[in-house]
Amino acid sequence: MKSIKDEKFEHWISILNSLKNRPENFGTTYTDHEFWPSFHNDLANAENEVIIFSPFLTSERFSKLHLIFSELLSKGISIYVITLAPNEQPPIMEGSKEVMTKLKELGITIKFRQGMHEKIALIDKKIKWVGSLNILSHNTKKEYMERIEGKNSSKELFEKFNLDDLLIQKNINGEICPKCNSNFIALRFSYKNRQYFYSCSGYPDCDFTANSKTRNLDNFINNSEKGKTTKIQQAKVSKDKPVKISTKLETTLPTKKSTVNEKDGTQWETPLTFWSSVKLPGYRYSEKKKAWWKKK
Repeated sequence: MKSIKDEKFEHWISILNSLKNRPENFGTTYTDHEFWPSFHNDLANAENEVIIFSPFLTSERFSKLHLIFSELLSKGISIYVITLAPNEQPPIMEGSKEVMTKLKELGITIKFRQGMHEKIALIDKKIKWVGSLNILSHNTKKEYMERIEGKNSSKELFEKFNLDDLLIQKNINGEICPKCNSNFIALRFSYKNRQYFYSCSGYPDCDFTANSKTRNLDNFINNSEKGKTTKIQQAKVSKDKPVKISTKLETTLPTKKSTVNEKDGTQWETPLTFWSSVKLPGYRYSEKKKAWWKKK
């Protein structure tokens, strides 16, 4: 991963300092060149939270936002990043996993959204940026963004993407995997079972999974340990005590056998039935068991 210190370090320091006194934004449509100074204006005026939907992450773009993010966090402003899990990031986005680690070290909350492609920024639930520009991976490509003010549009996004549950309510999305300790936990959808579940972004190298309703990693680990203990205890009991065969299976396993002879064959009995390998008076033939039987 590239150094966090950008080549134009002093230039970005001046931008950071200038965030304290910037003019207001005007207009609703912005090119990529117009977007960045206007977006910095909005960040400078943020009071509570900044939410960024950026499918892709690059160390180059992060290095340009690192100082600004640090300044916002020092003011007590919460920053949330919603992105693709490491295993969904395209190979060209080299260093994306390291960027995620750096974001978490700063104190930024990261959440993963499977298959996402939205490029959005929400500031204090008052300002919405939406368009084609990836805020955490943009380089030199031509992009387009729209700026919309008003709580209604932000409220609609919160409901549509269930952001209260994803960002505000406690969950394990974005946490470090407790099994491999080197990848992240992401929410995935199983098309086979038609339901969501948590898994490690390092799959198939790591096979960690958890129910989508899991809210606390510590509780999950404790419950898993209890489950292992119970299985060990059950295994120990099964070694000390004979396994009881169900009534359904009892008819297939003989409990008593007589000697085999040409006339009478072999006979045995179960709790409810007499069995014979040859036909005897009063016995009926079972096609399933391939033997003759009579109730006791």
